[in-house]
Amino acid sequence: MAPDTRVGLVALGLVVGVAAAVGGVGAWIVSERFGVLEEDGVRRNLLRARTAVEDYLVVLKGKAGDWAQWDEAYEFVASPTPEWIETNVPTNSLVQLDLNLVAFLDTEGKTVFAKAVDAATGNPVPVPPPFDRQLPQGSPALPPGDQVGGVSGAMMVDGRCLFLAARPILTSDGHGPARGTLVFGRFLDDLFVERLRSVARLELSFQPFDADPLPEGFRRARAALKTFDDVRIEEVEGGRIAAFGLLPGIDLRPILVARVQMPPQVRSVARSAMGRVAGA
Repeated sequence: MAPDTRVGLVALGLVVGVAAAVGGVGAWIVSERFGVLEEDGVRRNLLRARTAVEDYLVVLKGKAGDWAQWDEAYEFVASPTPEWIETNVPTNSLVQLDLNLVAFLDTEGKTVFAKAVDAATGNPVPVPPPFDRQLPQGSPALPPGDQVGGVSGAMMVDGRCLFLAARPILTSDGHGPARGTLVFGRFLDDLFVERLRSVARLELSFQPFDADPLPEGFRRARAALKTFDDVRIEEVEGGRIAAFGLLPGIDLRPILVARVQMPPQVRSVARSAMGRVAGA
């Protein structure tokens, strides 16, 4: 059982015990108090979901840094060869790194080399635009050459949300000038969402902010949420309580609507307990 679930059940047990002692008025207090506990718990879960995404981007940026700060990559973008690609960027390398995309770009954002794979099968797939040709000038996925740490975030690519990290290509000792940008990318597919659910131990789902149409709950949330700090809480299918929030893209505009749901065992125990109190 997840920590938040245990905490919710313990707190519920305490307030239900009090209610049983004082009767009907106490039952009303329990109901009100449990509603507060529910909302507080689901808000915390939404924060955990956001943290899980942020943690992944930190890891992805670290992976990209290992390749971007490398003498061989520094030489490759200046003088690319098929032999170097075959030796250093085989398809299984992307699979082992859990990537969908790797792209070497020159200083103007033009693609020197890019490869894409299906994360589920490991099979090569077409490189999605704009990484198949050139990123537009001023793209937030093109960090300045002196920004050694690079950038990370999410952007819509070919109709899908891509988590990416972009690092300037430097020598192994971190010297420049940068000869371009290395991009590592991972699509937000079902396999990746399931992994986030497992890591965060949450009932978690996402929808693209600009999707049309959106499922009803996500559509209401998109209309109601105005900032990244806002949280919308409502009851959803099956009598569950859910929290909705916005996630920013690499350009700092909303890119995803996230939803987390209260674990069902918390609500079922609560309703059973409240029924016993009401009938006492």
